[in-house]
Amino acid sequence: MRLLVDTPSLLWQSLLAGESKEFGRKVEFEGKSVWVNGWEHGYDCAMSHLVSVFNELNIGPAQTIFVKAGKHSKARRKAIYNGYKEGRDSRPPEAYVEFEKCFEELRNTFMSAGSHLVVGEGTEEDDILAFLAKKLDGEIVVLTRDGDMTTLISDRVALYQNGKLTRENKYGPFPHRFVPVYKALCGDGNEYKGASGFGPKSFLDFLVWAGDPGLAALEGMMIRRTLHELQDDVAEFKPLSKVITSAEHVYQSYECALLHDEWVDTERNPLKYEAGVVGEVKDERLAKWVAVQST
Repeated sequence: MRLLVDTPSLLWQSLLAGESKEFGRKVEFEGKSVWVNGWEHGYDCAMSHLVSVFNELNIGPAQTIFVKAGKHSKARRKAIYNGYKEGRDSRPPEAYVEFEKCFEELRNTFMSAGSHLVVGEGTEEDDILAFLAKKLDGEIVVLTRDGDMTTLISDRVALYQNGKLTRENKYGPFPHRFVPVYKALCGDGNEYKGASGFGPKSFLDFLVWAGDPGLAALEGMMIRRTLHELQDDVAEFKPLSKVITSAEHVYQSYECALLHDEWVDTERNPLKYEAGVVGEVKDERLAKWVAVQST
């Protein structure tokens, strides 16, 4: 078994957990007083979470690959949809400074415990994780908060989310491969719009009406850009009119929701691999695993 870690997802979750009176402070941001936790708080929370996962899955640092996007990670999707992630997770500059410090500390700790780091420029963590899950042999667990990763779930790939191992499709009772179709129709917060007025209830109503074959047909129309063909079905299922009206947003949203492993490790943007070497124990919480690897 291998554990793939969506590193920014883990670190932001850890940095934003509560308010550390010991390491946190208030800063002014966009006219408001905002609390920023220090990297020490984020590091401690991330370590506690990872150790808990290791114990539950019976694995250790040597089976763990940390994944992080490099420069221009959003460029491809912004070229598809100009408003992609616009204004999302707007945070004060001080928070990003603490994030980078936290990442470096975590990186140093786990590289000396035998973990690996993979960084890819021009692609997001989602795409890199999908690429690795496809290329690596054996059972894979992806540690992430990102719902888009639900698409990856299979007999061989599971997610670790909300404190548990899961293969559940949290969006509804339909095959995982259709999650991009769901996101294309319902949107994904301020990442991309989807079909205006077509929400989760409309999607589930459509699923009852058309079933999985209907989702497959919609997927084909999104790929071919032929959603106008739904016009004949509007009389039976009126929300389809919203899909037709928002067709361009649906096409863009579908492309953004897909996991593009084909964008990863290209000649122009090869992945950067860093292999850890077991050495000095930098955090006693990892000592038992480092000791086993050293023998």
